Amino acid sequence: MYSMGLTKFQELAQNAKACYKINQLVLVNLDVLDEYLETFRITENSFYK
Repeated sequence: MYSMGLTKFQELAQNAKACYKINQLVLVNLDVLDEYLETFRITENSFYK
């Protein structure tokens, strides 16, 4: 879904505080993760030249 490795996904989910642990199961709230990822969005036009 996000085209990245498992380790990077886990790291980003932890940094975003998007994880819920239930016994041995860990769930990731993708809405929270998406919101966190948007903070890294590049909006300067000069970057895309």
